[in-house]
Amino acid sequence: SRPDTAILLPFVETWDSGLFETNLWETGENSHWRISGQVGLTAPSVEFYYNPPLAGYQQALTSRLLSAENLIDWNIFLSFSLKHSSFNYTGLESMKAQVNTGSNWTTVWEASNTELLSWETYTLNITSEVIGQKFRIRFLAEGQNSADIIQWLIDNIKVLKGCAKPTNLECYIEYPNINQIILSWDP
Repeated sequence: SRPDTAILLPFVETWDSGLFETNLWETGENSHWRISGQVGLTAPSVEFYYNPPLAGYQQALTSRLLSAENLIDWNIFLSFSLKHSSFNYTGLESMKAQVNTGSNWTTVWEASNTELLSWETYTLNITSEVIGQKFRIRFLAEGQNSADIIQWLIDNIKVLKGCAKPTNLECYIEYPNINQIILSWDP
């Protein structure tokens, strides 16, 4: 059982320890999730592996409790790198990135097995889903027949906070006082 204590952002998982337990990831019983020590966008990474074959499956890799409770003017981003290969590109197998602040999971990103995916990094703004709350993230592998895929590989998972950049930034010098500079911008 995982602790109910939420950790503050940033949260970073590079799988360098080679263990799910280091950052308290949960995979469930009879899971096809494993650490892939030789592969990664700098090895290791985490892998959802097809074998033994599963039919009509859903298997999740779920994070510990994270906190965006006291963040008001921040943006919250989920970033991860993903690679995928299949035996049969059916489009019926998928990987979802989801967030949960209570009892329901919200899908914030999804890919299906329609083509070979080389390492690509995705950055998602999840502010509206999690700001001011405790939350979890998960990666959900699901589909009709896991034997159609070879693997989903995920690396460099990050949940970060950041301020939006100002727009229309302008700088003025107040003459005759050249030591006074006025900055203005749109929020």
